[in-house]
Amino acid sequence: MKMVLNIIVGSLFLVASFFLYQNSLGAIPFLIGSIFLFFLVHKIHSTSEKEEKENSVKNGDHHKNQ
Repeated sequence: MKMVLNIIVGSLFLVASFFLYQNSLGAIPFLIGSIFLFFLVHKIHSTSEKEEKENSVKNGDHHKNQ
């Protein structure tokens, strides 16, 4: 479901970008896209760190947490 939402948001972004470029407002899509991608990468990075910590605790490797 999250993947579908990302595809829908990306498609809407492309359509909005086209109309903004036609009106000479091309910098706005870059700003919106960079903010969206920043939060997407931040979310992916934080979930991967959480999984890594959980796996190290399960394996008994407490030195990675320090």
